[in-house]
Amino acid sequence: MRALLSVSLFALVGPLLPAQGPAGAKVDFLTEVVPIFKARCFECHGPKEQEGGLRLDTKAGLFVADEKARTVRPGQAAKSPLVQRIELPKDDPDVMPAEGGPLTKAQIAVIRRWIDQGAVWPDGADKAIAALIAGSAAGKAKPSESALPTLPMPAGAQKEAEQRAFAAIRKAGGVALRVAADTGACEVNLSLVGDKLTPEVLGQLEALAATLVRLDLSRTKAGDDALQVVGKLGQLRWLNLARTAVTDRGLSAVANLKHLGYLNLYGTGVTDVGLQQVRGLAALRKLYVWGSKVTESGAAALRKACPKLRVDRGESAVALASVVVAPKTGPINTQCAVSPTKSVAAGKEVVYEGQRIGFCCDKCKAAFLHNPGKFLPGLRGFLHAKGSVAANKSCPVSGKPVAGSATEAPFRSPFRGKVIGFCCAKCKAAFDKEPERFLPKLTDVFGAPASPAKPGKPVKPGKPVKPGKTKKVL
Repeated sequence: MRALLSVSLFALVGPLLPAQGPAGAKVDFLTEVVPIFKARCFECHGPKEQEGGLRLDTKAGLFVADEKARTVRPGQAAKSPLVQRIELPKDDPDVMPAEGGPLTKAQIAVIRRWIDQGAVWPDGADKAIAALIAGSAAGKAKPSESALPTLPMPAGAQKEAEQRAFAAIRKAGGVALRVAADTGACEVNLSLVGDKLTPEVLGQLEALAATLVRLDLSRTKAGDDALQVVGKLGQLRWLNLARTAVTDRGLSAVANLKHLGYLNLYGTGVTDVGLQQVRGLAALRKLYVWGSKVTESGAAALRKACPKLRVDRGESAVALASVVVAPKTGPINTQCAVSPTKSVAAGKEVVYEGQRIGFCCDKCKAAFLHNPGKFLPGLRGFLHAKGSVAANKSCPVSGKPVAGSATEAPFRSPFRGKVIGFCCAKCKAAFDKEPERFLPKLTDVFGAPASPAKPGKPVKPGKPVKPGKTKKVL
């Protein structure tokens, strides 16, 4: 259970402190146990890796069918292998987490109480945890841009109001969690609600105004009116409004969020005029306007006015585009792309811009994925896509004309040394996911695929072939 390597918004809240409430109080799995698992366990025992066969992000993964193999034994914390491992001395080679230092006494106490109380895993917890992990991956940020303040835990009437709001949001299909056991800061993800989001559910956010630091409204039908509620959430640090009906009119409410450091307006109706509303947000460091109506000139003007603000119109997506399909002929390199003195090892590969690249070990592979641009210049055989002008005129997915011009390139993907253009973000995403499916429509760029050999007609037995009458087999 190594400490999370990804620098996400909520992995940076610092070590978890003693849980609130008396020692005998009922442990809330989602708000007390999950933050500990998320900060210290999910990287090695989560959706990507299950070291030692242990998985802690799903109920089925933790409570396997073979009861003797279970690392958690409900009602018996002292006999649970999980507890035994986290309580080992820090210099013991079997202590867990293996990296990042041992859990604190308070964290261990929370896990012990949860197990002794029956290790209750509430219905819907799998879904909530999955959304929490996905949200953290999407919201990666630098420490200076995302460090959270120590917000006080709610008490009394405020606590009761928050609990009612959490319950209402979860009932509607959303996710509402405390981000860590040592802070009152919480997060809400309503993207799973989609077009079923109602004003009543949105209204629940007002009860969280003092503690809500992260809000995801992406892919919902939230519009300008919804932002009137959002504007009252003075502690927000992270706000995702991607693919909503938000326009310039609604952004006036966002201008009140003085702590906001991340704002995603991808696919909204926001224009250059709306960007004027965010100029006063001194804490804002990342603004995504890809797929919106913001022009390059409008983005450039904002960058000039706010030098510390990164305004992204899709440039990062183009620069870091990678796909999952490449010719299965092995990597383009024989020496590691990161450690050139070492040979490429079998299975240590990654597909980047449609080209298979090999490495000597997982460490080098991870280093490349973290910063591809650092190693590409020295990688022989890699086909670099130059500029932003699309090599194709028609979208390979829809057949429609490619969007933008030579100077306006909103939907582009580098692929095998060429820049491929698309009519919209949806088509670009479809190509990036499964490029081989659409290559037949790019014969003007990559040429026609080789045709399979056609067998000639067999010569009838018993008749000699006459000179000059040989059959040419294609």
